[in-house]
Amino acid sequence: MQPIGGVIVIRTVAPSGIASIARPVVHSGPDELWTVDEAARFLKVPKGTLYRWKYMATGPPAHRVGKYLRYDPAEVRRWVAAS
Repeated sequence: MQPIGGVIVIRTVAPSGIASIARPVVHSGPDELWTVDEAARFLKVPKGTLYRWKYMATGPPAHRVGKYLRYDPAEVRRWVAAS
């Protein structure tokens, strides 16, 4: 996935060639939490690294929302600044 002018373009290879699907980029507001994918993209690490950090209690603070793991963008940025 690559953001291009406010749109994320996902390229998939199909038997007939290359197909592109475009979706608007979702920008986090002050009250929005990041998914594991979004936090990993921001930190430029694999998702597995975030799960390992969570298990070892060494990474940015993570929160459970139901069965999902979420990250507060401000807390992730503070964790990066403190690292």
